[in-house]
Amino acid sequence: MKEENDATGDGLLPAQLTEEAAEELYDRAMKMMRTVVNYKDMQMTYACALKEIKTKFDVLNTEFNIKYKRNPISSISTRLKSTESTLRKLMSRHLPVSVNSIEEHIYDIAGIRVICSYIDDIYLIAEALLKQDDITLIERKDDIKNPKPNGYRSLHLIVRIPVFFAEGKKQVNVEVQIRTIAMDFWASLEHQLKYKQSIPDQTDVEARLKNCADIIARTDAEMLELRRQIEKAEDAPTEEEQLFERLKKNRRAHGLTAARRCIYYPPHCSARIMRAVFYADPDEHTPAFPANILIIKYKGGKSMKYCIPCPPPCCAAGFEKIIYGPASATGATGVTGATGATGATGATGVTGATGVTGATGATGATGATGATGVTGATGATGATGATGATGATGATGATGATETQALSAFSAPSAPVSDGGAAVFDVNDAQAGNAINHVAGSADVTISQPGTYYAQYAASVAPAGTTALPATNIVTFSLNGQTINAGAGTAQFTATGQTEHLTAAAILSVTTVPSTLRVISSGGTFLYSAATLNIFEI
Repeated sequence: MKEENDATGDGLLPAQLTEEAAEELYDRAMKMMRTVVNYKDMQMTYACALKEIKTKFDVLNTEFNIKYKRNPISSISTRLKSTESTLRKLMSRHLPVSVNSIEEHIYDIAGIRVICSYIDDIYLIAEALLKQDDITLIERKDDIKNPKPNGYRSLHLIVRIPVFFAEGKKQVNVEVQIRTIAMDFWASLEHQLKYKQSIPDQTDVEARLKNCADIIARTDAEMLELRRQIEKAEDAPTEEEQLFERLKKNRRAHGLTAARRCIYYPPHCSARIMRAVFYADPDEHTPAFPANILIIKYKGGKSMKYCIPCPPPCCAAGFEKIIYGPASATGATGVTGATGATGATGATGVTGATGVTGATGATGATGATGATGVTGATGATGATGATGATGATGATGATGATETQALSAFSAPSAPVSDGGAAVFDVNDAQAGNAINHVAGSADVTISQPGTYYAQYAASVAPAGTTALPATNIVTFSLNGQTINAGAGTAQFTATGQTEHLTAAAILSVTTVPSTLRVISSGGTFLYSAATLNIFEI
């Protein structure tokens, strides 16, 4: 077969391959190469979008801290979906492997999770974000008001955000998750427990997890109510303030002068008294309301209120008067007390500034210049000095760009492959790098560099005359003799001459090198034509 399919002069195309078929194969290989390069650019775009939206949340958190004296956001984390996860999502939805397909159909490549302290903070932050004129809401899902059956709670938003580059602006989709600390605690542990494979009673575990989610939801609601109660109490006037306001209001209603409040911290009256407040009037009294009120607060929290005609005699000397409203006339000046003891001598003052320097005396006359001496002979040249130390090594240059590793091979004419046999590829169509190699006319592809690779196979398939019908053809990849069932391609045949287009794709994890990759056919003997194999590192 190899001799029949010798390549033409350029060493790339078989002699009997039509120009249209050759062009199609070339386009496939180039598309694969472009996908690899464009995917790296796409990842950079999404990473920049995460920086943009995280900055928006940081700014909002700072603003609320200044305005309301608290931070509604507890923490922020971001993640970029892995290449493997993205490819699996495309394959599960039977979507093309391309950057355009990812941007149009996969909305959670870039994700940000915002953790808040209270439930109302979630909606406060979400609405503040959506009010910004450069944010476009694509999708909203509220799993807090409508929890999932397993108890999961979170607010999910898909938003579109502009990212500015040197050559212009690009709109990028970002997934936003906003939840409380309690919701995040439950979701993190539930995710870990859900993937344990050795759970004896799965139903019981799920029921208990749901119960935990309900308890956490009630705790979230209770914590929010406690915060609101505390905030309300902080804003309310104290009992003393309310009493003093009532006293002032009563006096104004009777046309009397304003009240005054006296505060007393007892030095000797009682070891049990923490604080006393005496609310008093000027000398006027009326029977319509008590003129003087004393509130005593005792250690242990108990308070007592007394209506009295005047301040308690034993405490009168300790009151510090605070006058509200107009004060009465100033009393006569008391007798001057005895002169206190002389205070200690103060520190010596700073030394005064230095006086001005006196004038410089007159310069004496210049003496006569002496004769110039004879020039001496030039001295011998000194020995050469020791070589200086070697200078510091310069900075290491920037790392060069990572080399793309890819291979595209094909086999155009119809060729049989028996049950359990490996498909042979006649020609290497395109190659980048040297980590993936294939000898034309063989079934083996050698990978000599560890990493993660994506392999894709496509061909037209028909049953051979010796294959009993109906028959099912299954195509899988084999890495070092181990079959990879994920991404296998299948085709059903019920009639002779029936032809089907079959594809298979898989993600390969290469840890030992060199590794050998093959395409294996099973289910009988089948004829393969226009077969292509594309492999590239991701």
